Amino acid sequence: MNKGKRARFGGTEIFRVTAAIVFVAVVAVGYRIVTRAGVFTRIQPHFAGSCRVVEGVVGAEDVTIDRLSMVAFLSAQDRRALRGSTGPRGEIYSFDLQDPNAVPRPLTTGVPADFHPHGISLWVSDSGQRRLFVINHRSDGSHSVEIFQWIEPTLRHLQTVRYPELVSPNDLVAIDEARFYATNDRGVAKPGWWQTLEVYLALPWSTVTYFDGQQGKMAMTGLAMANGIARSARGDTIFVAECLGRKIRVVKADVRSGALTEQKVIPLPACPDNIEVDEHGQLWVASHPRLFALLAHSQDAAKRAPSQVFRINPESGKVEEVYLSDGTPLSGASTAAVAGRTMVLGAIFEPFVLVCSLP
Repeated sequence: MNKGKRARFGGTEIFRVTAAIVFVAVVAVGYRIVTRAGVFTRIQPHFAGSCRVVEGVVGAEDVTIDRLSMVAFLSAQDRRALRGSTGPRGEIYSFDLQDPNAVPRPLTTGVPADFHPHGISLWVSDSGQRRLFVINHRSDGSHSVEIFQWIEPTLRHLQTVRYPELVSPNDLVAIDEARFYATNDRGVAKPGWWQTLEVYLALPWSTVTYFDGQQGKMAMTGLAMANGIARSARGDTIFVAECLGRKIRVVKADVRSGALTEQKVIPLPACPDNIEVDEHGQLWVASHPRLFALLAHSQDAAKRAPSQVFRINPESGKVEEVYLSDGTPLSGASTAAVAGRTMVLGAIFEPFVLVCSLP
């Protein structure tokens, strides 16, 4: 009789301890999720400059500027209109930043036909040749990099690049006329439970790949949603935005072998998206301070998501918040491209860009 009671008592205690451990684990995971998502982030809008709305382009997720001509290239896709593998074709636009009356102008003349652009990178040769590299999410669920030559007033399609390591590409940075690095924002390519766990638990399964002009390979692993990627003016340093890790990784690059060696980490109080480098070597990083607000905005344009821009000195690691809005006028800013005192803010879903004058 006593043995039975002791056995039942022991089983009950084990159950209680197990339940307590599970409860604590769930609370810890929940706290990790809400803090990384910025649920408790205070939004106090500010910007010392001025901005104007430029319409005519939907979902300009990435923007880069040719500083010599002061032409901005906009990678645009109406993402709310996409339904699975079907939806409108995306487009690359040019926008003349020196003309106050300019409007975005489509460039690709319908080639390739299956075109849903994401991250872009402009490469300029010593002789002035310009090539634009573009991440393309194809309708069949595969991915590619499209390489164009900029011959004003159009982009001439040169090449489609595919390789097995390109599983969930987000952004890329060109090294020369053929070579580039590209981020995979997820390690799990197909939507499902594993991908959901990867995102919500900020699991470090994301990667950076390298294409040497002939074949691709993994160059960096262990990232929590690698997003934007950029290159220093000298070319020997790569900057990688780790969205769910809330940091910028500063990495030394051996472009001959593709090897990447981490040098330091710059922490941020938000999810960094795309990275642009200005003429002074400063990083401009558009960020999402509240990820759940961005998720709600993706489903409903009336639900506004904050936009945030940091200027970062990669040498000292100094981080300065230049722009912060509560989602008005622009929600979910994903890129801040800067040349001189001009800043162009693109967003994932908005039907316009902001062209701003910096103070």
